[in-house]
Formats: sequence, C-alpha cells, structure tokens
Amino acid sequence: MNTSRLPKIRQLSVLALSIVASTVLASNAFGTPPVKLILENRFGREVNLTQTNLKTGPEQEDTCTTNSKNSCLPGTPSTITGGFTYPESVAGAPNGNFYVADQGNARIDEFTANGKFILTFGTSVDPTGANKNICTATSKDPCAAGVKGASPGQLDVPESIAVNSLSGNIYVAETIFGEVAGQGAYADRVQEFTNEGEFLLEIGEEVNVKTKGNICIKSEECSAPTLKPFGTQSEGGHGVISFKRGRGNLLAVGGLHDRLYVAGADGIQEFEPGGSWIGETHVPNSEVTGIAVESATNMIYAVYNGDNVVHKLDSEGHENGNFMVSAREAGEEARVTAMAMDRLGHLALAVLEEPEEGHGSATTQFGALYEAATGNLLTQFVFEGMQVKGIGFNNAENASKEPADELFAAATGMQEILSYTPVSVAELLSGQTACVAGKDEGSSATFNCTIEAFVNPYSVPSTTAWFEWGGTCALGSDTPKQPLSEVTEVLPIRATLSGLRPNGLICYRVAGEDKNVIAPERLTAEKKEYKSPMVPPRVVGDPSVSFVKSSSVVMFGEVDPENTLTAYVFEYEPCQKFDECSGATQTTMQVSEVYGGIGVAVEATGLQPATMYRYRLLAINEAEEEAECFDGGEEECEGTFTTTQGSVPKARTEGVTDIGMTSAMVSGSIDPDGQPVTYAFELGIAAGASTQYGVVQSGSTQIIPVRKTLQVSGLQPATEYEYRISVKSSYGTVVGQSMKFTTVTVPSLKVPSPPVLLPMPPEFSFPMQKVAKCNSGYSRGKRNKCVKIRKHKKTVRKDRKHK
Repeated sequence: MNTSRLPKIRQLSVLALSIVASTVLASNAFGTPPVKLILENRFGREVNLTQTNLKTGPEQEDTCTTNSKNSCLPGTPSTITGGFTYPESVAGAPNGNFYVADQGNARIDEFTANGKFILTFGTSVDPTGANKNICTATSKDPCAAGVKGASPGQLDVPESIAVNSLSGNIYVAETIFGEVAGQGAYADRVQEFTNEGEFLLEIGEEVNVKTKGNICIKSEECSAPTLKPFGTQSEGGHGVISFKRGRGNLLAVGGLHDRLYVAGADGIQEFEPGGSWIGETHVPNSEVTGIAVESATNMIYAVYNGDNVVHKLDSEGHENGNFMVSAREAGEEARVTAMAMDRLGHLALAVLEEPEEGHGSATTQFGALYEAATGNLLTQFVFEGMQVKGIGFNNAENASKEPADELFAAATGMQEILSYTPVSVAELLSGQTACVAGKDEGSSATFNCTIEAFVNPYSVPSTTAWFEWGGTCALGSDTPKQPLSEVTEVLPIRATLSGLRPNGLICYRVAGEDKNVIAPERLTAEKKEYKSPMVPPRVVGDPSVSFVKSSSVVMFGEVDPENTLTAYVFEYEPCQKFDECSGATQTTMQVSEVYGGIGVAVEATGLQPATMYRYRLLAINEAEEEAECFDGGEEECEGTFTTTQGSVPKARTEGVTDIGMTSAMVSGSIDPDGQPVTYAFELGIAAGASTQYGVVQSGSTQIIPVRKTLQVSGLQPATEYEYRISVKSSYGTVVGQSMKFTTVTVPSLKVPSPPVLLPMPPEFSFPMQKVAKCNSGYSRGKRNKCVKIRKHKKTVRKDRKHK
C-alpha cells in the first residue's frame, strides 16, 4: 500500500513502544547448586519427649533429631544449660558453633552445631566459679540465669546478636529498663564481648562518663546509657541507639571490612571494629526492623516497618533495587520478621502470613530462601511453631558440611532453637522463547510459542520440571510435568503454548520438584516476560455503503487491530482510481487495540450530487505496519458509490383571502425535498415584469412539505399588488409563480338630502300669572306665598367671674 496516502494516520507513530521481544539464559550460569533448608534438630529443655520419659538426662532430653523415631515437642522454660527462657536471637560463629541471646535468662549461650553446650556469659551466671560472669561446660559448674542490670558488661533484655566472622567477637543489642523521676524509662545500647564473654565496649547515649560521648571502651569509665521516659524518643546522634524491640536481627557484621551495622528507628548506623562511628543511612519515616550484609559485596539488605519488601543498599546507603516477598496463599499478607545471609549469597527470611481483611484470622509462619543478588526465590521451608524472631547462619569458614551453611532459628514462644541443614536441590533457569505463526481464528492471527528452560538435577532423585505461565505475571496455568534423569548436568526442557495472541504478554517460569522438595512446596526460577510478535492489522472483507444521498453517505467496514494499538480511517475521492484527482479526503481518525474484528461506520458529508466516489478503509498500527486485506476480494479493499441527484425544493404561490382596504391573507406551499430550507413571502405593487418585490416575512422549515399563510397589513386601498413565495436551500433559490390582488377601494362620501320640513303651527302665547308683592318682613316662599322672615337671636358670651 502506498504509504504517501497516509499523511494524517502517520501521527500515531509517536505512540510506538519499544518492546523487548526475547529472553536469554541467565548470566549467572550453573555453578554452586541451590539448596533447601531441612529441619534437622530441635534444641531446648526437654524437647525430646521420648528421652524425657526415659529420664536419660539433659544430654539426651534437650536435643531432638527430626529424622529419628523420637517424639519432639516444644521446650520448657529453664535456667539450666541447654534450656532457654524466651530465646530472642541467634548468630553463627566462625568455628561453626552458634550463639543464642537468651532474653529471659539475661545471658548469651554458645553451642556446637549439634547442640552441645559450650559456655554462657552474663552477670553471675556461674555463682560458684572464679569468674562468676562466665560459665563453661568444662568447668562442670552449675550455670544459672544472669542477673539483669544496666552496668557495662551486664545484660538486661538482650534483643539481637551478631558475630564478627574474623575476630569471633560478639555484639549484643539490648534494651535497659529503669525509672526517671518515678516514671518508667528505657534506653537502648549495643555491647561488644569477646567470644569468651569478656566485655570490650559499649555504644549508647552518653555511656562515656568522662566525655559524655556515645562510645566507651573497656579501659574508660563507662556507664549505662541515658534513660528516657516511656513515650519519648531520643533526638538521635552518632552512636545513639534506638531500635524496634521484639526483633532478633537488628545487628549485622560483615562486608569487606567486617563492620558493624545497627538497625535503628530511622536508619542504619555503621561502625568500625573497635567502635568508631562511620556514618548513617537515613530512611525517612521508616523504622528498619531487620538487616543482613553480604560479605563479598558490602551490599546491605534491609526491611522497613516489618513489611514484605527487601531493600538492597550499596556501601553508600543508596538503594540499588528491591524485591517483594509473597505469601504462599491467596488472601494472605506477608511480613518479614527476621533475616540472615550465608557465605554463598543466600538470604534466608522468616515470613509471617496474616490473612487479609475478610479472609479469617489464622496466622502462620514459614521460611524462604532467596538468591540475594537477583531476588529469585529458591526454596521455602517450614518453621515448627510460631514467633521465630531471629535467625542466623553459622557461617563456618572451614565448615566441612556443603553445599552451604546451617541455619538456626530462635523459636521464642517454643523455648527452643531450630536447626536447619542444607541439602542440594535441582537448579532451574529460564531460557529463550521463540514463536511461529499459528492457525488463524477467524480474522485474527495466532502464534505458537515455545518456551525453554534448563534444569540441573544435581543427581537428586525424582527431579521433575514444568512451566507455570499466564497472560499476566499472576500466572495461573501449568504445562505437563516432565521427569528428568538423576544426573549432574544441564538438561533442557521445552513446552509449546498454542493459540497465543500477537503482541500478547507471556509471563512464565520453570518450576520443579525432587526428593527434597515435595508438593505443596516447589522449586521455582525467576519469572520471565515475553511478548509475542506483532502482526499488521487486517481490513476484513470489502467495505460497503448505505444511506447514499446527494451530499452524504455512510461507509461501513471491519478492522482487526490484532491486539496492537491501531489507527484507522476511511479515504474517499471522486475519481475512477485513487491518486487520479486532486487528493483524497480522510474521515476522523479512530483508535483501537482489541483482538478481533470491530465494525467501523463513518458518515461523510459535503459530497457532490450525482458523482461517483471511490473509497477504502485504511489502518496502521503503532509499529507503522499498514493493514492487509483479509479475504477482501480486491487487493486494496476498495469500493465505489454514486451520490444521488441534488435536492430540488419547490415553492407554490397559492390564493389570497380576506382582502380589505389595507390588508389581505396570502398563502403558499413549500416542498423542501428532504433538505432544510428557508422561505420568504415577497410583495410588491403590480408592475408586470418591473414589479419590485420586498420580503414581508421569512422563516425556516423542516425537511417535510408544509403550507404557510401570512396576514399582510399596511396596504394602500384600491391598489393592485403582486405577491409570491420563494424557497432557498444549499442548491439555490426557487420562486413560486406571482399572483395579483387589489385592495378594496375607499367608499365615496355623499351629502344627504335635507329632511322634509313640517308646517309651523300658528303663533300663540302662554298667559302670564301675577305674583303679589310681599310686605316688609316677609319673603316669597313655597307656592309663591309670603312667609315671615325669622330673626336670629344674637348670642352674648358672658364671662364667668370668680366670686
């Protein structure tokens, strides 16, 4: 199709989208196998019900291996070694051991990876020993709970614990409670101890007695941090500690320089080994409730306000990406309660599932293992019970156990520590996607797209893989499962998705199961998005016309945008062939991106009567691909129509009635012939061909015939007039025949004849009556009688005098 014919429709090209049309194999090729964390041991007082019933003693009763035949149950609060009272946090040591912040007992306990007690430290934990603040297994002394307090080296309410992988030193974040002016008060601080429990330094508000500074080392005079009444917060500052209580991963040690990171009320503080303050990453309007650090990259992973988003921060504190943690079931909300990083870049999370409003009230907790760099979910695992507030890997530099570190979880409400061992699982990576044209569905094109993935079973038995896919990244559809060999090599798997729309989103990921990951759990790779190819829009069949008139027509057609933003217009011109006349006219542009044919109806006006027009339907999509004819007969999907003859309005002058001396009633008929018209009554003194007409009334009519009358006034008597009716339309003016009438003549004035005079009677006179004159004192009254005149008495006023 000649592109020069589309000067207006080309405006749509500014809407063109840039689409990535393929995916490639992930750059982090197969190397270290992924892992799943399997619950192996439970440590706590009398967690082994079988051995407790046999009364075999703490060595057997306080450890329960899940794959044994023994019955395991929650621990019992205890002060003896091997038991806990609300363990809050856990951290791994360089030698493979792990430490526990035993909040209720105000002490720190050390165990081997198998749960064997090594030592505990805290104020007066060894009442009978030489060093009362450290109690070891080798001393054989009975260990006790620590004495709570705020003195340097003493523990009050330990919240979080972290271990320096180089020195083995231990950091403890804790809250101190007390009183200020008789009111309850608190303060937060961080203390550092050697791996044997010796106090080294303290960080907190004004802990340095001499300098009033916020950092104090052992050789200086240190004190408890400044207490604040409940309900108030510190103004902050370098080394002022303020954190969210009830969280077990508020501290992290690592990175390229083994620095200490402290999560706070509005950011993360960073310290050098030895306590020197480096800086703070400020997080406005948020409280950092969990952190972990990747030793190889200095990347910090943090959670704010206990939500479900993991934020990735670089060494300067700038966010470098994030990923969302999803609940396992629809209708649930996820909240991250704890996090820890192993040496291989695996990020373990403890996730609390809370029902959305209206979806019940049951709350559950589970674990999830992510590839930290990509945010890809590797596996999920189960927590036994609730209230896992702190987790940690043992991060053993010389650990013999592969493929990764062991994870320990502090199950606070269950009074025990859960031990998870890593096992290899199949690795899944998404590959490329390729599409070929499929069978048309009506006027719509389809594609058959083959999605590809790669799986390394790592010799794990029963490895099976399949694809989860959908038109959105909510997925929703599965391909058939494909069993794979028990080998340690990369195996490709493919699946073909048929009948897909062009320019349609395909979101998919490869999923799998094996011996270690059994439904309802599953392995998953990261999701991939792909768009099937675009195809040009289609004009379906030949266009047609209806309501053909002398100056207008309605054109009909059908367009299939093929799921791509498409503009379409009708083009028409009065020619045998397009481009042979002065230029085509286009109707107003319309836009659609539906999948499937849509009807188009457009009226064109202002056409010439009795003229043949050629017309066609044009379309172009956002990729500037022009429409193709689909089963349309002629190559150009064109047609012709001829307008009707022009409209011929008629005017007929009719008779006159009620002729008077100065007025008359004239009338006329109007036939608009289907066109809106105006009419006028015209009047003039009859002069034949020289009659000069003037408009005495005008108006407009609808498109149907109508009769009009007009009362003409102000005429001259005895005068001959000519009148007519005229009609004006877009096709010109037509005039009805002239008609004449003569007004009535004024009547002649005649002098009436004098009336006949009657004869006058003879003269006569009336007799006069004499009237007598009245005497003095009398006047004439009624009936001419003399009546005496009455005299009025004068009224004399007499003044009253006082006697």
